[in-house]
Amino acid sequence: MGTKLLIKPNISYELIVEPHEAAMRLDMFLVSRFPDLSRNFFQRLVEANCVQINKQPAAKQGVKIKLNDQVSITVPAQKKRDPQALTDSISVEVVYEHEHFLIINKPAGVNVHPPRPQHEEPSLVDWLLNHYASIAEVGYNDRPGIVHRLDKDTSGIMVVARTAYAHAYFERQFRLRTIKKTYLAITQGHPNQSGTIDLMIGRHPTSRCKMMHVRPEKVEIQRDVTTGYLQVAGVGRVRQAVSHYRVLEYFERTALIEVHPVTGRTHQIRVHCAGIGHPLIGDFLYGTTTPLIARQALHAASLTFVFDGKEYEFNADLPSDFLKLLNQLRMKG
Repeated sequence: MGTKLLIKPNISYELIVEPHEAAMRLDMFLVSRFPDLSRNFFQRLVEANCVQINKQPAAKQGVKIKLNDQVSITVPAQKKRDPQALTDSISVEVVYEHEHFLIINKPAGVNVHPPRPQHEEPSLVDWLLNHYASIAEVGYNDRPGIVHRLDKDTSGIMVVARTAYAHAYFERQFRLRTIKKTYLAITQGHPNQSGTIDLMIGRHPTSRCKMMHVRPEKVEIQRDVTTGYLQVAGVGRVRQAVSHYRVLEYFERTALIEVHPVTGRTHQIRVHCAGIGHPLIGDFLYGTTTPLIARQALHAASLTFVFDGKEYEFNADLPSDFLKLLNQLRMKG
């Protein structure tokens, strides 16, 4: 059986694929050997050419490994950040403090955690570690305390675990979809008054920072016998994704909508809105940029959940750039 290891930066690890690991995906193999790290963490290492198979850089995280393959991995050292500079560059509102969790209002323009090992911009995780040092011991060491995420340029409400108990609890509740999430977004055009968007989502085959929607009725979906994942030819792995929405206000050529995602896929609301022909205002990946706002018009407005038998509901006010955009659209009619 493969030995479970703790990983340290600037040390090369040489791993030999054992019989029970043959035909595994590379990322699943690495997670099995380093269980306190995530598949996304190893994806970033693969993209940075820090993972080799038989002395050749791994082409992608999903490549299948073979018996007796030699897998080499090196984690670059993280650059130390100046806590004072970090405090000056990020402003995070703490909405509520509980002994087991925090509720925060994440500003747009801040990554939840560093997207790459050598990423130099400060992230929400950096801010948390500087203000709540004990979170370093909670959850995964590449994203301590994090149980769900918002895109870098999405603002709004998040829950952060402060204890191992809360981390396990919230991870389970998000997995079971018992936590209600409400987003506000501004779309191009006029979507129907309300609806449910049921489009599968997979990673774009050529643009790795982008996701794409898949219409189940128009493709052949197969299940990978090794991983159990759903696969589509030319796309790769796809996952079910469902979002409910309703229009709150129509403007001349745009609309303010409220969205309740049932699932929590990467870029889900942005991909779903683009998939029905109404991309979000300012979304450079799935729509077009605009001088009216410097990012996608998407805000996580509220979270509702039950913790230890008590129901909680938290809300995050709209940030100034979103409010300014709304006011401009209302003035135009």
